[in-house]
Amino acid sequence: MSKDTKVRKPGWFRAGISKIRQFFSKIWTGTKKAARWTATKVRRGGVAAWRAIKWVVPRLLVVIGILAGAARGQSMRLDSDHNWRLVRLRWAYDWMWVSLAVLLLAILQFGIEIRLRQQNPFETTVELPMVLASGYLLGASLVVWIRSGSIAHADLHD
Repeated sequence: MSKDTKVRKPGWFRAGISKIRQFFSKIWTGTKKAARWTATKVRRGGVAAWRAIKWVVPRLLVVIGILAGAARGQSMRLDSDHNWRLVRLRWAYDWMWVSLAVLLLAILQFGIEIRLRQQNPFETTVELPMVLASGYLLGASLVVWIRSGSIAHADLHD
């Protein structure tokens, strides 16, 4: 053995796993404490905690939508013609349905805004599914865009 080669101590893998487990348990207990604190503040009428919830939930839905869309975009069948810069998506009807849902929710929100003319109590209720669906479309389209440049060439233009 050369001098540069490190000899690992026995049990190094278990030690690393236990450190990772400790790290995530600290995060989990911190999350539970934060959730208890937030719920207590909301029950007591805490405005700051309610604002924190209103700030976190839409961003969390965007992240969930992007991850779901990225998973869908990764599993799609694609054909790409690099010479003509064409991409053919196979079986992308879910994108059409999600886009249609966003359109219908936008029309619904517009109608409610026109009808009520003042404070809209349903604004958040309509916006949250729109945010989730938009995140889905964003994640899927970004992954398909990245994949289209790296997949094998197929002649699509006749």
